[in-house]
Amino acid sequence: MISSSDLWMYYQTLRLPPNVVEEVEQMRCEAPSRKVGVHALNNIKVDLYSRCNGARRKLESYTCEAAFALETELSGSTIAYWSQVGLKGIRRGSRTHVMTADFMVYDVDGIRIVECKPQRALDHLAARKPDEWQMDDGIWHRPPLEQWCAARGLKYEIWSPPRPHGIYLANLMVMYGAVDTTADSVETRKLDRVERMLEAGPVSLADALSETGLSFAAAACALANRRIFGTLRSRLLDDQEHFDLFPSEEHARMVDEGLLARMATSYDMEPVNSRLMTASRTDYEKGKIRLARVERMLSGDEEVTRRYSGLVKRVLACRESGASPLEVCLTSYASSGCRVPRLNHMQEDELAKAVSAFQRSPSIRSKTQLHGILEGKCQQRGCETPSPSTLRERISKSSRGERALAVGGRRSYHAVKDPVDPIERTIDAGVPFLKVHVDSTKFDNRSLPSELRAELGPMCPTLYVAVDAATGLVLGRALLFGNACRDAFAVLIRDIVWRHGRLPKFWVADGGSEYTGAWFEEFCTATGASRIQPPSGAPRHNSPAENILGRVNGQVAKYLAGSTDPDKSGRRADAKHKSYRTARLSFVTLVKELDAFLFEDIPTTPTGLKLGTPRENYEDMYALAGDGGLTVKFDTGFLVQTSIPITRDIKVDPTKGIRHEGRTYSSSALFAAIASGQSPTEKRRDCVDPTMMYIRFARGWVSASSPDSLKIRAMAEVEQLFELMISKKMRADARVQRDLVRDKRFRRLALANASLPATNHLPSEMQQAPPDIRSSSDWGDDADLDPYTYAGE
Repeated sequence: MISSSDLWMYYQTLRLPPNVVEEVEQMRCEAPSRKVGVHALNNIKVDLYSRCNGARRKLESYTCEAAFALETELSGSTIAYWSQVGLKGIRRGSRTHVMTADFMVYDVDGIRIVECKPQRALDHLAARKPDEWQMDDGIWHRPPLEQWCAARGLKYEIWSPPRPHGIYLANLMVMYGAVDTTADSVETRKLDRVERMLEAGPVSLADALSETGLSFAAAACALANRRIFGTLRSRLLDDQEHFDLFPSEEHARMVDEGLLARMATSYDMEPVNSRLMTASRTDYEKGKIRLARVERMLSGDEEVTRRYSGLVKRVLACRESGASPLEVCLTSYASSGCRVPRLNHMQEDELAKAVSAFQRSPSIRSKTQLHGILEGKCQQRGCETPSPSTLRERISKSSRGERALAVGGRRSYHAVKDPVDPIERTIDAGVPFLKVHVDSTKFDNRSLPSELRAELGPMCPTLYVAVDAATGLVLGRALLFGNACRDAFAVLIRDIVWRHGRLPKFWVADGGSEYTGAWFEEFCTATGASRIQPPSGAPRHNSPAENILGRVNGQVAKYLAGSTDPDKSGRRADAKHKSYRTARLSFVTLVKELDAFLFEDIPTTPTGLKLGTPRENYEDMYALAGDGGLTVKFDTGFLVQTSIPITRDIKVDPTKGIRHEGRTYSSSALFAAIASGQSPTEKRRDCVDPTMMYIRFARGWVSASSPDSLKIRAMAEVEQLFELMISKKMRADARVQRDLVRDKRFRRLALANASLPATNHLPSEMQQAPPDIRSSSDWGDDADLDPYTYAGE
């Protein structure tokens, strides 16, 4: 991250006036000036870890702002940048406005204010505000912002992603994931050979890698560092046979623009001018009848009438020119009829108000109810009420999404929303472990005893899965009782590292608290990962994980004993496990069957239009592009990172250790740190092992264990998780049982005191009645007498 002294030197180098420096510093310190994506319905938010800034950047668009941020990260000429920057004092005519720019970029040669808009949004804005959004010679301008920046010595720029943008975004993610690859001397020599090959002319990436032995990661890093250049906007990097390399950036850009324009043209269909292809069925059938009559007239079977004389001439002309004679014989019934509106202005006004009310008001349940309201309004204005069919026709022409949003919320809105045009879709690069989809759901099986339900929540456990975006392989899973929480997510992260030794660089997860909280943000910052958040209520954006979860419940959970599937048929299914031992055995069995489905069945099952199975696709992609994940060691540091912080203040006893949730945690390292006079600054509990705790002091972390750690750690991880989940219930049961035993003992002792003359051997002066406890200063006036004190009287 750029320091304050470096910023001061940067401002001095640009020779900005003091007032401009002060204003720019205020903009930088206040960024982000607003929370991103608060009211957005379709935006995919991105929490990007920026290596350029050494900090996180909140972005409100995955397809536009994230693409610009990744491009800026790889530019090599950017010192730092900030998102959602507030601009004050922008003049529009006689008024002053406050606006928010997407980025403020500190380049080597100056400061840029950047607005990121896709091409379709710019066209829409130019149609609405032609005075503000203007295009000159292929470059977009915004005069009010340009004047504001020019007055302060800054630059203003409007940036648009290419169209289509999916290929470019996927390549940017691959290169951004590869820039931290450490190149050794051997890879450097291989890259020098590639550069010498390019001097003779362009070569494909596949030929360059096969002839020199250069790794895919090193080639992606060289493209990111601009040592070599390629068709990044029109060809995927993993399509090595068709991805061409060039020695100069200008040459690569010219070829890239040509390929991109050809691809965009294939999506934009030109309008069909032939009447024969656009005619209605009625016009087509009538045209064939007219052509048949013209044929009879030309053959002499029927006399040419005055009405058909012109049509006969046009048919003969079509035959001479080679055109279709049927086209000139088509009728135009679709254009006939009355074209004058049949409703007056009062009816149109009330009809528009009724449609708007139906779109925005969830209290209007049906169109029949709406027509009754419309009838009352029209009677008040003294006009005739439009018919119900007219009202239904107007509603059908209005937006379905607005009505769905008002009635059913975001999930209903995304259910009826039109699908995205294929040219606007994003695609995943063919690099395993680069991006992963994470989601959770209820494992549809009652495997929890009824007596544990109050403490552990629903009787069905919660299942977390992580699915690789490129191959569809399941990278990890976590199955825990209770609601979705960060404990289960931490177990999922550990499971991924335990199975593969790596973590993805981009996490796709919804807006759950375990994903958006401070704990996961700190974990992503420590590992250099980024998070992508789909819109709320839009499961199609997280479809790889959603699909796996649906298949688990449909193909595994419903066939196991304890399934809730019989409930749907009206039968009652309850948990049959009434002991801890039986419940633990059931939980272990569930996990075993779940692992067999996720890690044996799914990798060998082809899905969708992909050729081959997920495991075969992974092997092919790994052979071509390697692994795009982060190498993570399953060491103590990783265990601490995936442990859960304890927010409640817990005191540390210098002789006994730490008392937490019924267990006492101690260790020699803990007592040594306490003896040295240090105070703990942070405490974390392990997400899997209930007997482990991590305590942070000024000199570092130490661990502490409970006395039952030897017994618990000898168990399998699944059994440790079960012990962790039921430990709260076991503590509560033990507390209740202790109270019952204590009460029984006190009553037994009271009866013993009543039956034994235990005071006969005492002197007479000591056999007096005991003093009144209520007069003692140790008891309040409202204290109740202890019933056992006078049991012997």
